[in-house]
Amino acid sequence: MAAAAVLLLAGCSSAVPVAAPVAETVDVAPEASETATPEAAPEATPEAEVAECIAVAQSTVNAINVGVAGIEPANNITSAVAVRAGERENVWFVAATINGEGMTDVVGLWATNDDITVDPYSGSMFSVNGEASAFSDWGTSDFSSSEAGADEALDCVS
Repeated sequence: MAAAAVLLLAGCSSAVPVAAPVAETVDVAPEASETATPEAAPEATPEAEVAECIAVAQSTVNAINVGVAGIEPANNITSAVAVRAGERENVWFVAATINGEGMTDVVGLWATNDDITVDPYSGSMFSVNGEASAFSDWGTSDFSSSEAGADEALDCVS
């Protein structure tokens, strides 16, 4: 590149003042683009997206209540919210406050493979966190409260 600049300068004496700034701009441009790339990258990642809290259909609430009543018939949930599981297709994390005598701020987390927004509910339900396992008789699976979407569903209840 230095040889090209010398040839340009040798061919035209009026280009000398213009050639120096062009060389400086060429040297600076890669640094500017390298600096801009890391700043733009976090905006493009899925982690930067905000989870959408979805109200679940009454039949899904009823399905969770079947499991809750299996442990203590007087306990129930009155509403629930869900977030799609981030890394699993057709899976929703459903969170709800469990109501019962002496219970305060007990939030259960379940996972299901059915569309929670439509009636009737006909999917499988699984307890994910300790509260769901303790206060419902829905079994567990390989779902984890550390998966993408689980904490987001719990945050929707808070």
